[in-house]
Amino acid sequence: MLKSFLIRVFLLSFLHQTYTGRIWPYGANYITMSTTNANDVSEFNFTMTTDNPIPDNGAIDIVFPAGQFQTGLGLPNDIIVYDPYPKIITSSVSDRTITCNTGAKPSNIPFTITVLNIINPLKVGGTGNFKIKSKINDYIIDENYVFGVVGISGSPNKFISASIEIESGQSVHAGDLTNYIVSFATNDDIQSNIIIRIVFPEIYNLNYILQDQCEALLYDSYKLSGNFICKVNQNFQNMLDFIGNSAVITKGRTFKLRIKEIANPSVSMTTDLFTFRILDKGSNNTLQIQDSVAGLKIFAGLMSNVALTGYYPIYLPFLGYTRKFKLSFKPKNPFNAMRIATQFPTISRCYLSKGLLDLTLVSNILCTFQSNIMFISNFQQYARSDFANDYVELTFEAEIPSSLFKTKPLEIYTYSDDTFLTIVDQDIASDSTTVMMMSSPTNAASASIVLSPVSTTPNAQITFLVTLKLGTNYLKPNTVQLEIPSDYIGTSICQCSKYIIQLFVKFFII
Repeated sequence: MLKSFLIRVFLLSFLHQTYTGRIWPYGANYITMSTTNANDVSEFNFTMTTDNPIPDNGAIDIVFPAGQFQTGLGLPNDIIVYDPYPKIITSSVSDRTITCNTGAKPSNIPFTITVLNIINPLKVGGTGNFKIKSKINDYIIDENYVFGVVGISGSPNKFISASIEIESGQSVHAGDLTNYIVSFATNDDIQSNIIIRIVFPEIYNLNYILQDQCEALLYDSYKLSGNFICKVNQNFQNMLDFIGNSAVITKGRTFKLRIKEIANPSVSMTTDLFTFRILDKGSNNTLQIQDSVAGLKIFAGLMSNVALTGYYPIYLPFLGYTRKFKLSFKPKNPFNAMRIATQFPTISRCYLSKGLLDLTLVSNILCTFQSNIMFISNFQQYARSDFANDYVELTFEAEIPSSLFKTKPLEIYTYSDDTFLTIVDQDIASDSTTVMMMSSPTNAASASIVLSPVSTTPNAQITFLVTLKLGTNYLKPNTVQLEIPSDYIGTSICQCSKYIIQLFVKFFII
């Protein structure tokens, strides 16, 4: 017993000596906060290196100072942790400790863990030390109990007013480039050389924005002074900073800024709220804040090159007949499902013939129909191409109504998922989908069709012998059309006499 106990003690001691090392702060700003203000919602970045590698099943604990940060850190139920952005990793919080399931990490290579939505302490001043440790289950690999401290500044005042809108005359449609107008009035005089920060909802992507896409506007005889540039903040997500004001911002006056060529979100929606901040330059101390700025209404994206044509142009669109059609269009934004509502009485068949790929190599794109509506799903997410010949094409068979359409015959919708809830793009009024329908033709006085040989065997070659007599004596037709059901395949060979059309059709029954 004693020997076994001593062996276990030795092994535990060996493991501790083998694994335990140090976690090192990396860089001059190894702990950064999106805002340092008391009781404000902040994003934290922790940048570090480790003495020892972290294995696949490893994790990192980040322990916030006790007695200052609240229990649970104010985090919502769905904790968002990046390692690094935009890679989200699973995590959990217990008291003031966040466990981040980072997986494998090499030693001596810096990495950054980002935690969103932390509530800053109420107390102004310096915090205690943060503690960080890497581990496998309960075994500590590396640790640092004095990783660093942060400073907490006073609570900011609120703006008198703050709003953002799409500039009049600019596009409100999903995926389009457009201009946004930012308006605000401060509650205090604000010194020059500050940062005006706009925090966009998570659905936006700001990485493409250039410095010259921002400018001050004249409004009510007032305009912010200076040569403005805008920069996407590299430390925190979806924050756009206006830099360059050279004069005091007078309280109570409304000022306007323009952001040019912002990309609207790629789905129709009302966006989440925006946040406006004015910060001391060179710090993240917020002087003024408005954290509930109303979001924007984004309408469905616009499709292009929409066209509905007959699959067989010589088959005329007679009222009450069933015809095969091709519908082609070019969507604007990525999507994962599609719905097409028609004014045809019934759809009898549909399939995707161009523009989308199977979800996997062993599954087919699904086109199902209910009455006059088609649903398309089970394909890889669509990605728009700039090539003119890249478009989506749907083939379907439909019954032409017995009376003319009252409105446009088709409404095309794309969706972000196969629940058909969030619309991405739509086309509901294209003139190019109008069907020029024709009255039904006069029936022949008599007509008969004889098959030779009579056979129901699949792939059997057959000949149609068609005999007809015109129902109107004074007609002198130049052409006579024979519609063969689409269930047959093959190439026709025709021989005609005055009143008898004999078609030697090398078709095969399927």
